[in-house]
Amino acid sequence: MADLHPVTIRFNYKTEDFDYLDKLQDGIERGVTYHKVGVYDTYELDEANNQAIFFLSTHDPEVLFRNLKPILEESPILKGAKIDVEMGRAEDGTRIVKEYQL
Repeated sequence: MADLHPVTIRFNYKTEDFDYLDKLQDGIERGVTYHKVGVYDTYELDEANNQAIFFLSTHDPEVLFRNLKPILEESPILKGAKIDVEMGRAEDGTRIVKEYQL
């Protein structure tokens, strides 16, 4: 079985309206579950609500990204979001990260 790769979706979020976050969370959860491409964990906001981070994991990051991309691109709050996928570790122990930008 392939390794499980952590995936984070980071984006600026400066509003008090949590409806967009909840709608995005529902879309990500449905997309991951329906396509069986990974696991959605949770999201966090920093103390000033200036940045949100969604946490997921998957065995196949390319398939996860391909299946979630339409959902992510449709969200008005994800413009400029950065998606990091940890692909493993180098021999020296540093993380190997593939980065996507919306």
